[in-house]
Amino acid sequence: MTIEKVNRLLEYLKKQGSANTFLLARELDINRHKLIEIIRDLEKKGALEFKSGVAKFLNFPIKEKSISRKPAKIKKIQKTKKRAKPKKTSHEEAIKRKLKIIEDLQDENKKLEDKLAETRKTIKELEEKANAPPKIIRKTIIKKIPVKPKKKKSKPKIRKKNSWNFKINLTKLKKELKKRGW
Repeated sequence: MTIEKVNRLLEYLKKQGSANTFLLARELDINRHKLIEIIRDLEKKGALEFKSGVAKFLNFPIKEKSISRKPAKIKKIQKTKKRAKPKKTSHEEAIKRKLKIIEDLQDENKKLEDKLAETRKTIKELEEKANAPPKIIRKTIIKKIPVKPKKKKSKPKIRKKNSWNFKINLTKLKKELKKRGW
């Protein structure tokens, strides 16, 4: 990774904002795989954000200074001896925290035991259903037999009393008269 390529990449992304690796490789005339390696290195340094093949400029990386000389010696300052105060409060707080943690764990343990009991119950019910004898289902099949329709009896026509529009069947009238003896 050359510094020149890195600087060109950062300047291009600063102007454009973000670009995909294919476009960057074509614009900067760099092999795409080498470009991805450079981008990943810059991402580790916090200069770029790289997601799904798209590089986004964040800021220029901070140059790491190499330390060439030894640090100056630090003079030791003599401390006056102070009495250490008893740390009862921190010890008591630690005990309180531990008790609270124990209570939380006990509550969680109770919830888990309840869930375990429920799952055991459902497992037992399912086993009982599996071991139960099979149900026999009986069906009564009714066949439909076609029924011949009966001849409809014609209803006598009812005529109104004051109806003068009627037809006389002479043959029927003669038969009726003979029956009655006319």
